[in-house]
Amino acid sequence: MERVKNKKSDLIEILIFFSVSYGMSLFCGSLIYLGIYENSEKMSTFMMLTPATGVVLAKMCSRSEKKEISRLHKMIILVFGITLLGLVLRATGVISEQLFNTSLHIPVFVISIIAFVYSWVFCPELSPFKNIKVGVKYLLIYVAINITVILIMNLKGVDYRLFVGLCLSFAYFPTQCLLTFGEEYGWRGYLQPLLQEKFGKRWGVILVGILWQIWHVPFYFPDKFWDGRILFARFIYLPALSVVLGYVYMKTENVWLVAYMHFITNLILGGFLPVYTDIRYPVALLLISCIWFLLLFTKEYKNTKQ
Repeated sequence: MERVKNKKSDLIEILIFFSVSYGMSLFCGSLIYLGIYENSEKMSTFMMLTPATGVVLAKMCSRSEKKEISRLHKMIILVFGITLLGLVLRATGVISEQLFNTSLHIPVFVISIIAFVYSWVFCPELSPFKNIKVGVKYLLIYVAINITVILIMNLKGVDYRLFVGLCLSFAYFPTQCLLTFGEEYGWRGYLQPLLQEKFGKRWGVILVGILWQIWHVPFYFPDKFWDGRILFARFIYLPALSVVLGYVYMKTENVWLVAYMHFITNLILGGFLPVYTDIRYPVALLLISCIWFLLLFTKEYKNTKQ
C-alpha cells in the first residue's frame, strides 16, 4: 500500500512540474505570437525560473519537502511571484518597460545572493561546493573544449574580453545564479534522476535534453535570423548539452556546479561564437554537439538504472 501511495505521489509531482514548466512556456509563447508583449529576451529570462518553481510547487503539494531546503524553496517562489507579476503588469500595459526591467532584475540579484549563501551554510545536500574538487576538473575540461571550438571558428582569434569574462564570472554568478539554477534544479536535479531510473542512464538523459529543447521552442521562432540550419543545429545541441551537464551532475551531484556551467555556456557561446547569420555558427554548435555525445559511450553512461 505504501508503494502505491509513493507512486501516486510521484505522479502528482511530475504532473505539477510539467504543468508549471510547459504552462509558463505556452503562456509566454502566446504573448509573443499574439503580439501582446514581444520582448522574448526578457521573457526568456523570466522563464529560466519556471522549472525550479515547478519542482518547488510539486514538493509543496506532495508534502515531500525536506526541512533544510524549505526556506530555499520559499525564496524561489518569492522571486518567481514578483517577476511573474511584473510580466503580467507589463503585458497589460500597467507598468513601463523600465519598471518591468527593475521588477525582473533586482529580485533576481538580491535573492540569488541570499539563496547561494543560504545553500552553502545550511543545505549540505545542495551546497554550491559539494564535491567541488571533482567538479573543478570537469569544469576546466568543459571550458577548454568550448574555447577551443571558438578559436577554431574565429580564425582571426578572439577578443581578450572572453578571458576577462570567464575570470569575472566567479564573482558575477552568485548575483544571477537563480536563473540558471532555476533551469538546472528542474531538468538535472529533479527530472534527470526520475527518467534515468525509468529508462536507463543514456536514454534518460537524452529524453531530458529533448524535453528541455521543446520547452525552449516558443523563444526560437520570433528571431527573424533563425533559419532552418540554425534550428537544426539548436535541436541537436540542446540534447548534447544535456548529456555533458547530466554527466557532470551524476559525477558530482552538485546542481549549483551545472548551473554555473550553464551560466558560462551562455557567456561563452552567446558572446563569442560567430553571429547567427554566419554559416560558422551552426557548424560550431554541431561540432560541440558531436564532442558531448561521445560521453554517452563512457563508463558512467552504461545503460543501467540510477
